[in-house]
Amino acid sequence: MADAAALERQLQEKLTRKQAKKEAKALEERKKQHEADLLAIEEKKFTTETTREDPSLKAAFEKLTLEDRETNEAAFLEEFLSVEAGRAAVKKAAADAAEVARLALIPNPNRDWKCNGCSRLNLVPPAGAVGAPKARRKKKKKKTKRGAESDSDSDSDKEEAEAPPEPAARCKACGVAHTYLPRGKRGLTVAQGNALVAFFDRLGGDTEWRANKGWGRASKLSDWHGVTADDADYKDTGQVLKVELPQNGLRGDLPASLANIRSLTHLILDQNDITGSLPPELGTLNNLKFLSLAGCHLTGELPSELFEGLTQLRTLALAGNRLTGVLPDEITRLDLLRSLWLQDNRLCGSVPDLGGMDELRMCDLSHNVFAGDLPYDVSGCRELRRFDASHNCITGGLPSTFAKLKQLTSLNLSHNQMDGPFPVSTLTELHALSELHLGHNALSGYLPHDFTPLSRLTELGVANNQLSGPLPKGLSVLEGLTELELQNNKLTGDVPIELKKLKNLSRIDLTGNRQLERFTLAELRVAMAKRLPNCIRKI
Repeated sequence: MADAAALERQLQEKLTRKQAKKEAKALEERKKQHEADLLAIEEKKFTTETTREDPSLKAAFEKLTLEDRETNEAAFLEEFLSVEAGRAAVKKAAADAAEVARLALIPNPNRDWKCNGCSRLNLVPPAGAVGAPKARRKKKKKKTKRGAESDSDSDSDKEEAEAPPEPAARCKACGVAHTYLPRGKRGLTVAQGNALVAFFDRLGGDTEWRANKGWGRASKLSDWHGVTADDADYKDTGQVLKVELPQNGLRGDLPASLANIRSLTHLILDQNDITGSLPPELGTLNNLKFLSLAGCHLTGELPSELFEGLTQLRTLALAGNRLTGVLPDEITRLDLLRSLWLQDNRLCGSVPDLGGMDELRMCDLSHNVFAGDLPYDVSGCRELRRFDASHNCITGGLPSTFAKLKQLTSLNLSHNQMDGPFPVSTLTELHALSELHLGHNALSGYLPHDFTPLSRLTELGVANNQLSGPLPKGLSVLEGLTELELQNNKLTGDVPIELKKLKNLSRIDLTGNRQLERFTLAELRVAMAKRLPNCIRKI
């Protein structure tokens, strides 16, 4: 019985395999027949079209019955239309996906949309909502979006609009027209999103940047390289806070649309190949605290509008560019400014009155073309620590109001055209001063006899002036002095042997003072030879 059952199973399996082969063969024949039918349709279609133009084929075509012609042409037309419809559907789907990704800046298909009025969420934005896909514009290849936006961005969007905006969308929950924003970008308005995209495109983000990780791809803005945003927990008040891309290969000019990122507090783009002038629209960033574009290739004048709205600015660093023109007086409106770095440019005119900048601590205007006298009223800068206006064309003397700068530790006015007597009474009031450089001017008169009020001096440079009189013995109280440059003056008399008490002195230069006594010079040389082997030639 077992053998009979096994034989029956084997026979059944053999029949099943045979039936499967037969069905596969029949299927293959049907496929071939279908392809032959399609080929015949193509040939008859070709015949239908060509016989209308070629009289020699007219007779052959007329042999076909009217029914056959209609049937074949209908079948061919149905097949053709189905293929074209599929292609069109694929193209439309791809275009819609690209539009949504571009407008949202992040390819997130599960993004939901929030009504600014009732804070309700909608999975799909209503028609006409800001950020919803719009039809392409025929005039340009760039796609634009229209709709009602929040009050904070309405002005900037009106300027960019090329057509009347569409009516506001109505929320399905509250029935009121409101702006819809993607929750994934946490309050990022359309204008701000467009500003980031324009910034990326204008400055060669795809081809020039050394690092562009996440730009336009990451779901959270904080994952974009150099961008800081408070979107870690997807709160509804999130905004872009910082854009920090120093030495990143940025190339091009800054787009004015950066002003649409109202929440920006830090814009740090130094050491890049950024050209053109500064957009005056940046002056509307009233939350900006740190603006650094040092070491770029900026040109043109500083617009006065730049300083009218930057009420929160703490640091302005534009050093190492090619800026020209005068420094606008509106810069004094920056009441909270602490650091001003404008060195190594081509700025001209007079130095503005800095008296109203109460928080200013660092001010570097060196290596420019500033001319005229120094501002007289600087009494308001009571927190000023460093002031450098060297390598300019400043004339006159040091104003007496500088004596009120009690926190000043570094003063550099060398390589100018200053004249008049050495400001002894003013300098001796600066008890915190540690660095004093007044060399390469035309100052005359005498050095102070008593350096006790300047006991914190570590660097004293007054070379290449017209100073006369004896070399003061009071220099010996400067125990922390490391550099002393008095060369090329008209100093006379003995060189105080007390200078050998300056144990921290590493550089001293007294050359060019022909009337200094050689005997005391030789004695000083012997006294200091063991400590100053490198600079002994300068004594």
